[in-house]
Amino acid sequence: MNTYVERLNSLVTPSLSLDVEQEVLVERFIQRVQSHAPSNICRLENNRIHWLVYLWEQGEFPQVCIPPFHRFHERRHVLFKRHPEREWSDPNVLKYIGALDIEIGKSQRVHTIADLTTLRTVVNQCPQRYVVVFLSIHNSKYQSSPDKRHVNILLVDKHQHTYERFEPGGALSDLTTPLIKVLERSDFLPGYEYVSDVLVCPARVNSPQAIDDQAVQVYLKEHCNGSGGFCGIYALIWLHLRLSVEQPRLLRTFWKRFTGTQLVDFARRYHTWIDVSLNVRAQSVSSFLDQTNESMQAWRRRLGQ
Repeated sequence: MNTYVERLNSLVTPSLSLDVEQEVLVERFIQRVQSHAPSNICRLENNRIHWLVYLWEQGEFPQVCIPPFHRFHERRHVLFKRHPEREWSDPNVLKYIGALDIEIGKSQRVHTIADLTTLRTVVNQCPQRYVVVFLSIHNSKYQSSPDKRHVNILLVDKHQHTYERFEPGGALSDLTTPLIKVLERSDFLPGYEYVSDVLVCPARVNSPQAIDDQAVQVYLKEHCNGSGGFCGIYALIWLHLRLSVEQPRLLRTFWKRFTGTQLVDFARRYHTWIDVSLNVRAQSVSSFLDQTNESMQAWRRRLGQ
């Protein structure tokens, strides 16, 4: 038993309890989330990558690879939203995948996965331990509109040569089960081994989307005309914890500490944390750009004298 996955599988009756140090990390995380007021949201919008970059810049995720395009795109989004005239592009920056788009047909065959070649390139070039990739999934058997997407997270560990997936609907979720055979193929990410979902994801009954089922439907009906979902937020919450807790199986019971109503409230508070942080950062960066622009204009005026 030499591989990381084999060592995990060798634990016939694994302990699912966190040690004292890890429990402190989890409790501290919960307190940070609960220090924010709950926001009214319907789904996680396109700020998930910006949030990862913000945390990386704050030193929270030093082992996560943030390729150049990742930083460039985030800065362009934040900086030029208020100043579109300053937008520019660099053809030499490394292409980064914000998400792998995955299409599952009514026959439950996976017939489209975009940018696999780019994924392999990013993993090979990443100098850090982890590569984070969002999976944007549409299953036509369960999702009538192509616009409806389900979010998973793929976490590649370059030290252990493994990759694991978090599914907010729990292990062996009907929505994404067809994807497992594709992820388990040796040519999906050559040289890396897929960690079984049952070692990473909670059982379906203990998954966040099972716990929140009734509560989130009530919330979405009252605030979002019945549309939306929290899968993207739950995926980010898991990632935030997973990068602090070494063993993924130890997080499988994290969600059980909440009732459905408490979990919806927790997700809304986490979203507030994202919004507040990114808004403050955008203002500070915009202020910095304005100051820099004023300094440059003053410098040019002095040169013209």
